[in-house]
Amino acid sequence: MSQLEQAEWTKEGLGFVVDGRDDKAALKAWKTRMKIIRLGLSGAADGPTIVATMLALGKERCMERLKRAIEKLDDGGEGRV
Repeated sequence: MSQLEQAEWTKEGLGFVVDGRDDKAALKAWKTRMKIIRLGLSGAADGPTIVATMLALGKERCMERLKRAIEKLDDGGEGRV
């Protein structure tokens, strides 16, 4: 099971996304990254939360979308996830 799958589905639980999330720049980066991930999951950066999406789609399908969104973000790519 990956670190992402083991993480608690909260800001604190997903805090490993960036190091030093208490730093303002890191927090801003984390928020930006989460918007991109939400866009990949739900089609809207201000769409439903990850937890709501997970409940609607089921954990397995949500994790697939989340992994694709993160891979796309890590590759620096744009476009449809």
